[in-house]
Amino acid sequence: MRLEQPSFTGGLDGQWVCNSWVDAINPEGPFPGAPFDVIVVGVGMHGGYCADKIYRFAREDGKNLRILMLDAGSLLLTPNEPASARTVTSNLNDPGRQELVWGYPWRSNEAFPGLAFCIGGRSLYWGGWAPRLTSSDGLEDWPADVKAHLLLNYPKVEEDIGITAALHEPLSATLISRLAAAAGPGITVEAAPLAVQSTVRPGGPFSFDRYSSANLLIKAVREDALRDPITASRQLLLVPNANVTRLLHDGTSVTGLEVYVDGQRSTIRLGRELKPNFKVVVATSTIESTRLALNSFPVNGMGANLMAHLRSDTLVTIPRSELGLGPLSELEIGMALIRGDVQVSGGKTHHFHLQVTAASNLAGTPDSRLFFKNFLDTDLLDDLIKAQSPDTVMMVICAVGELSGDRSMTPPEGPKDMTKSWVDLTSDPNNLEFGDTRRAWVNLVMNSDDAMVGLAMNNAAISLAKSIADNPATVVVHSQRDVAIGSCHHEAGTLFMGSPGSSVTDKNGRFHHINNVFVAGPALFSRIGSANPSLTAMALARNTAQVIVNSL
Repeated sequence: MRLEQPSFTGGLDGQWVCNSWVDAINPEGPFPGAPFDVIVVGVGMHGGYCADKIYRFAREDGKNLRILMLDAGSLLLTPNEPASARTVTSNLNDPGRQELVWGYPWRSNEAFPGLAFCIGGRSLYWGGWAPRLTSSDGLEDWPADVKAHLLLNYPKVEEDIGITAALHEPLSATLISRLAAAAGPGITVEAAPLAVQSTVRPGGPFSFDRYSSANLLIKAVREDALRDPITASRQLLLVPNANVTRLLHDGTSVTGLEVYVDGQRSTIRLGRELKPNFKVVVATSTIESTRLALNSFPVNGMGANLMAHLRSDTLVTIPRSELGLGPLSELEIGMALIRGDVQVSGGKTHHFHLQVTAASNLAGTPDSRLFFKNFLDTDLLDDLIKAQSPDTVMMVICAVGELSGDRSMTPPEGPKDMTKSWVDLTSDPNNLEFGDTRRAWVNLVMNSDDAMVGLAMNNAAISLAKSIADNPATVVVHSQRDVAIGSCHHEAGTLFMGSPGSSVTDKNGRFHHINNVFVAGPALFSRIGSANPSLTAMALARNTAQVIVNSL
């Protein structure tokens, strides 16, 4: 039996969360809504979080702001696995959407898994690792005022998304103790900072509640709808399947947006659907946000400083007796975070960290996306319990290292240095979208410094794994696999923050040359360090949300 696919969603829930373009804009309707104060373009991990904070902060301040959220995807509450990484160089070899929502919007010399075109975006798929950037992990290279509000906002975001200092699982204490004892100079070990519910649910060994901005937004949208069900009076509206292709401007301010909805070009403009002092938040991922900016108001530096992360996975097994473990409990898993650094050329220091996930389970490799899920699956729980080994612990060490950045204020149209990483717009007529909209081209490369980081973190993974056993010879290294540099989902830096003339955006995420447009997401990063970017990007987005509300 074929089920009709609703326009809002991959299920039936979208009607309670989303609005159509006509409902939201309603130019000819009997109850036209007031103009909007804020437009949020892209409702993934960081756009969704920023939109929620704008709504919450405005309510706290007694301000009746109207916020319109536009996303190119639909609502998806049952995510499959991410699509595989592909090297897509042209429209001619683009395979189209994979696994319902995964698309390849940009073109590149490297393989990428692309973007999840759905509400919540990649927050539906991430593993929940959310470490802070620290002074020993690249934060010292950020502007002083940005560091100040990061340090102020980190604790607030950690509370929002469920990170606590508690050890999450039974093996964690043993792992941390043994790893700390084995760590050499410059290596630190800490509890895993995971964005998951930290309390154990009654009758079960672990929580399934991992943070996603989709969950946050659904709660906010339903709260607003219950407050006032009339669309024209709503303060928070979400329109799916809306592709914003250009921000129209007068040289200093954006005056409107060009949007493709169901294949039709529409515009919303100042004085009609938009209030005179309206603000725009661009949050369509690092590369797609840069593409929108380049197609709208290009400026020197835009697209430079592309960074990502090196990745590798090391799989080992260790006899339980070598870790001093007692009898097997109902389900044993454990997590730990290890930070390290390496000296590279010119006396510089680059950083890496190791995400350690261990389990008494030999049926599959331990992975935080498996153990901490957004949606409860009791069959999965039963399968994990049945597959436990009474005498062996399996451990996956995911190594994450920073790639070099380059904050050169290069012209957006080139010429480009092919030995550096950057984003620009394709000139190939086979790479246009929505008529005349140019796609992004991504040049992502490793240099000799990056290779040194990769070698150091891989050596550290094996060395530490062997060192935690009473007898290192009993540790079996089954594999160590480097992951393609485009496949980590951690693209960052191309709209980097800093001072006018030496950066693209200011300390609050606003473009220096366009006074009413802000960015949310890792595109703002001055330096990526080794920490997963989600927590830092959300901390920046929280500050941006407060700045926007204060200005309206």
